[in-house]
Amino acid sequence: MQGYWFKKAFLIADKQFERNTMIALKNVAYTILRYNSNQSDPVEPVCRFTDNYFIVQINDSIDPSLIEVTLMQELKKQQVNFDFEYSIFDCSNQEIIHTGKLNMVTNQLEKGSPFHDFPVNKTGFNYFGVLFPGKNAGILSQMEMWICSSLALLIVLGFFAYALISLFKQKRLSEIQTDFLNTMTHELRTPVASLNLAAQVLLKQQDNMEEARKKRYLEVVVKESYRLQEYVERFLQIAKTESDAVVVRQEIVHLNPFLQEVKEDFNIRNHHASDKLVLQLPETSQYIFTDTFHLRQMLFNLLDNALKYGPSEAPIILRMRVFGQNLHLEVEDQGPGLPQKVQKLVFSRFYRQTQGDRYEQQGFGLGLYYVAQMAKRLKARTGYRHSEGNKGSVFYIQFKLT
Repeated sequence: MQGYWFKKAFLIADKQFERNTMIALKNVAYTILRYNSNQSDPVEPVCRFTDNYFIVQINDSIDPSLIEVTLMQELKKQQVNFDFEYSIFDCSNQEIIHTGKLNMVTNQLEKGSPFHDFPVNKTGFNYFGVLFPGKNAGILSQMEMWICSSLALLIVLGFFAYALISLFKQKRLSEIQTDFLNTMTHELRTPVASLNLAAQVLLKQQDNMEEARKKRYLEVVVKESYRLQEYVERFLQIAKTESDAVVVRQEIVHLNPFLQEVKEDFNIRNHHASDKLVLQLPETSQYIFTDTFHLRQMLFNLLDNALKYGPSEAPIILRMRVFGQNLHLEVEDQGPGLPQKVQKLVFSRFYRQTQGDRYEQQGFGLGLYYVAQMAKRLKARTGYRHSEGNKGSVFYIQFKLT
């Protein structure tokens, strides 16, 4: 609205400038005719040829010295205080015969070759043209109050918008943190309760318990202990990453044997899904300069994510691809894929994809966040795309080949 009213005010000022200028130039035309003892009254002698150029048609000779003085007097009388340039056109020779430039502040006149290109009006009359090069700037300088008020309003609105955006961000962050705490409490409560129950049973019935049953309870203890350890390690990873305490030890990594090791370690950690991971490697091994420990953790996070969201019977593909000077380590699953709006958020801290009012999978929303943060430390970048046929997701880590 402020822009609309500012534009309206500018147009009104422009119309006022046009009206005053045309009155002044019409008076100049009458003065020249009276000076030449010509009693005829020209019909509409003044025409606004362009935005800042006016022509005055006179069927008579035009005295340059007279026009300079008269122009200055009449324009000042009509309060048109902009610098101007003028030219006199002789229709018999079809050429400009005189030009000049006047500074309205100093009243200094310059004569010589045309200062600007004056548009030619092909009529049968002699005419002079008046050009105002700084017309728009002059009108804007007269609208200082409008400009200052508009800028002040924009600043106020900018602060208001910033405060509003910050408020919504804080609200969103508060919701995410609350949800994270609730999820963490729930996730930690389950293994702690299982450990407590198994320990109590073993303590009370250890003398009379069958070996097979005792073994099952011990397996529960080991499984839940590993689960708690995994949660703690993830929290520590994120804490170190955000506090700049993480140590990066870069070395040359030959990727074919390294990815083979990642596959073996993944199968050991996920023995129930050991047949799902498919490794696709080129015949020629590539190498990069990076930290093997953190790269392994990043790939584990991507593989765990694919295992969590992909169908139980579908394979998970770990591959290496080269695109020019870029090398991609990709993890592809056959899950439902991510909508466009989710793709921009999936690497954010605490973010988890929802389905209606509930989360599709349990977790803390830290796995992909860790991958993105460590990629920055390793001078790499992370990304997402749909798999071929849009039937799955491909998460990748991109390195520059050395």
